[in-house]
Amino acid sequence: MNQETLSAALDICRVNLQESRGVLVNPDAIAEVFMMGGMRYDEVRRESFELATLKGKNTRSWFHIVITRLDSGRYESVSYCC
Repeated sequence: MNQETLSAALDICRVNLQESRGVLVNPDAIAEVFMMGGMRYDEVRRESFELATLKGKNTRSWFHIVITRLDSGRYESVSYCC
């Protein structure tokens, strides 16, 4: 599902993280990485964030986010833990 703004696309990722019951080592990392400088049209950004816990247990897993800014100006997001 495409979003009008980058912050709306990141909100979808944060909801996915909460539903996965993941907790980031640095909870502010997503905003720090993605909200600096914005994105150009047709740009794809891939970032990974270390998880402190996943489903209540310590882990060495990462939370991955892929954001694409389409030529229409909308944002498409994919996020997952592994």
